[in-house]
Amino acid sequence: MNCARTGVVSPHCRFQFWRLLLGSLLLACVGLQARADSCPGSDTCPTAQWAARQGPNAAELHWVEPNLEDSALPGSYSVTTTPATSTWWFLSIAPFDPQDRLVFNLDPNIAYTFTICGWYDSANSSCVTTNSVPQWPQAGGPAYPTPSFTGTSIIGPSIRFAWSGGANYDEYLVIPNYQSQVTAAGGANGSYTLSPITPGNSYNLQVKGCYLAATSYCSNWATITVPTQAPPPPPPTGPQNLSAAIGPSGADIIVSWTSPPQEVIREWTVSPAPPATSTFSRGAASLDYFGLAPGQIYAFKVCLAYATVTTSACASVTAALPPACSITFSCPYHIYTPPDYQVSCSTTVDFYEQYPQGERVFLGTATTSSGTSSDYSTYVVGCAPGTQACTSQAIGVSPAGWCAQPPPPPPPPSPIPPPGGSGRKFGCVGICQ
Repeated sequence: MNCARTGVVSPHCRFQFWRLLLGSLLLACVGLQARADSCPGSDTCPTAQWAARQGPNAAELHWVEPNLEDSALPGSYSVTTTPATSTWWFLSIAPFDPQDRLVFNLDPNIAYTFTICGWYDSANSSCVTTNSVPQWPQAGGPAYPTPSFTGTSIIGPSIRFAWSGGANYDEYLVIPNYQSQVTAAGGANGSYTLSPITPGNSYNLQVKGCYLAATSYCSNWATITVPTQAPPPPPPTGPQNLSAAIGPSGADIIVSWTSPPQEVIREWTVSPAPPATSTFSRGAASLDYFGLAPGQIYAFKVCLAYATVTTSACASVTAALPPACSITFSCPYHIYTPPDYQVSCSTTVDFYEQYPQGERVFLGTATTSSGTSSDYSTYVVGCAPGTQACTSQAIGVSPAGWCAQPPPPPPPPSPIPPPGGSGRKFGCVGICQ
């Protein structure tokens, strides 16, 4: 152990001290005079002495050894306090050598001066006194100002807290957002960066300044809570898979869609306006309209939005109920022929003639369609233009329903005599008259 650099009074250091002291006494006994003069003003005195607090229970001491020959140096140095507490012993090192020592177990509430004595023998010493070291300030008192926050800034996924300590603290204790305590660098100012953060949440920071991490000698806690702004939601996407279909009753139209997460219906419109007698029912993602005009093409517009945002996104779809059509037959002539037909609809429709095999032939767009019926299972189909909302009328009429009864069969043909006659009447059997 290097007893010259420590203030710990261990058994080993005591042995070294007494060995040197006994050596000094022995030299005195053989006629060498020990040197020890009053201080200051003598070359036997320690010089350049001072003391400073190093925390609530410690002090740093400094002095320079006398500029003497090694054999003439003090054997050791003692340090005592006023008021009295303990005595610390340190060994001499070298002429004109600066000594820096720490002494401990001081009372933080007492101001001290320190007496440093160089011992040449057990009865001769040269002593100097240091400056007075003030008592350690009481925790939370004027010497421990509470830090004040000077600003916060959000940078990406982090938030930076900055503060002024109000004193030149050795370090700062920080509690970030109610988590475990951490240490930040000391100084007159400080900062701490908390990450990661989630926009829309609030974050708390507590900080106090301390000297030498002595938690009993720190300022009061300063605290701040900083809310972060939630990012705006993405624009609503509007109804997905919007469709309109004729309901099971055949007299209603059901509009349905898929709502993206968190989007709700904001408004809906129907164009043209439904009849005043129409009704509708609304589901979470559907509308069911009754009483709409047959054959009228309606445009259904549905708009969705977030519950707390007014901006909405819309989509449209068209649909129609089957048109209202009727058929009449007429016979322009009282003869045995199929009757003429006329299909009439309340709205303009696309007309098709549909054959037994299902093939359709476009006839035109109008409110009426006419022609001659037939003895086949054929139909005239009327559809709301551009849609599959259709009604059909059978134009096949069996002969029994034609415009007149069939004519009688023709008479049998007259006999024709054979060529070159036989002198007898054609067709006679036996004797002819």
